[in-house]
Parts: sequence; C-alpha cells; structure tokens
Amino acid sequence: MSSSRTVAQPSPHFSVGWRIRIAILTGLLTLLLLLVVGLILDRPPANAQITLIGTGNRLHLLVEGAGGGRVLIGGGPKESELPAALGYQFVPWRTTIDLLLVVDQDDLPGATALVQRGQVREVAVFGVEQQRSAAALAALRAACASQQTQYRFVVAAERIALGTAAQLLIDLVPATDEGLAPRLIVHAGTLHAAVALGASLPATPIAILLSNDQARARALAAQPPSLLIAPTAQGVTAFPGQQLLVTSGQRARLTMTGAAITLRGGTITAESPAVSSR
Repeated sequence: MSSSRTVAQPSPHFSVGWRIRIAILTGLLTLLLLLVVGLILDRPPANAQITLIGTGNRLHLLVEGAGGGRVLIGGGPKESELPAALGYQFVPWRTTIDLLLVVDQDDLPGATALVQRGQVREVAVFGVEQQRSAAALAALRAACASQQTQYRFVVAAERIALGTAAQLLIDLVPATDEGLAPRLIVHAGTLHAAVALGASLPATPIAILLSNDQARARALAAQPPSLLIAPTAQGVTAFPGQQLLVTSGQRARLTMTGAAITLRGGTITAESPAVSSR
C-alpha cells in the first residue's frame, strides 16, 4: 500500500498580509533613515562660514553664523544661476534665507526673483542709488508685499549679528561726506573681510570684489589686503598680492574656527599667510 503525504500550503491571505507588513516596516525604516540623515544635514554650521558662489562675472556670498542665521549677499540678473547654485547648497526642506542683502543695483532683478520663489524672510537694500534704480526697487518692494516679506532700505549704519553668540557680525557703513563710498565689512574671529561696494575701502586682511570691476580693484591695490577674492578667470591685474578666483559655476568656502581661517575651493594664485588652504 502506498502512502501519500499532504503538504500544507500557506494561506494566500497570510502571504499577502505578510508582504504588506514587510512593505510597511520597510517604508517606516526608510523614513526613519531619511529623517536621521536629514537632521544631520540640516544642522547649522558649528563654525562661522562664508560660501562664495560664482555666477557669470559676479560673486554672491552666503554668510552663516555658528549655530544658525543665514544671510545672502547678492541676487544677480533675473535669469541668474544663483537659485540652482543655492539648490546644491541647501537641503530641500530648508531653503529659506533669513536676510537677503542687496548691495548692487545689478542684483535687484535676481533678488526679486528669489523673493517671488518664497525663499526669503527679509530684504535689506544698502548702497544702491534709489533714483537710478527706482523701477527695479519698486518691483522688489511689490514682490516683498505679495510674499509678506519684510523690506527695508538701509540709510544709517547698522550691525547684523549671526550665530548663537553673535560670533559673526556684518557692518553696514554708509557713504560719508568726505567721499568715502558705502562699505560692508564682515567680522568673525580674526577675519575682517571688506566687500567692495565702492572705490574706497579700509585696509583689511581680506577683500571681496563682488563684480569684475577693475576700477574698484585698482582702488583696493592702493592699500592691498593679504587676500583679494574676485569673480574673474583673468584675475585683477592691478592687485599685486594673492588672489582667490571664484569663477562662474565655482564655489569656495571660508570657515572661521577661533583664530584660524580655512579656505576650501576656488583657485588661489599663491598661499596667503592669513588663510590656510586645504
């Protein structure tokens, strides 16, 4: 007599239910992993830093304080490469700029576009001639009103503090009756970086030229800083010292840690004693 063996088949309902449970568990673990990675990437920088973003023949500065606070200096033309460059810099869920600082009339169209994208909490305009830029300023004010973004035009000296202990300061110094042009100076530890808004700047360890303006560069050469940062592949011909070139599509970063300044990215013509490059 032959014996037969019956093998129990798994219930199709159990099989489907088990697959659903596995899918839910996998999804939850994936979300947890993304959350952990996001929290790591989303942490404010531990040290004050300036990211220099080259677009066209211009430089834009993303200034971030240790522990929080984000100021963007720039804007560019309406069809600027800046939004795409910021997309590489920001995590997708935190793209907001605390303060957009516009210091050149050529940056007004790009600043307006950034406001219209809903990326800006506050806008400050400094060192821009109101009569020459009346239409562009009106468009920027209208964009701020539609997005409920704060707007102000800076006419008096102002200090902007960033970071949990105000480790990074931005000074806005208006033009003087003696003919000294408006100035923007960034202070963080041993860093004193002057951003070229006009033809005259005080002697500082680092000078940052926002546009390829050789006239401003020649004025800088009269009191040369230890390092000049410029947005042109040809360099600033009137400047005899070290230069950092951040051309279109490039990024560089200055990080301030205590008494040390570290530079990453860009093309430096020679090693500067004020900045370590790595």
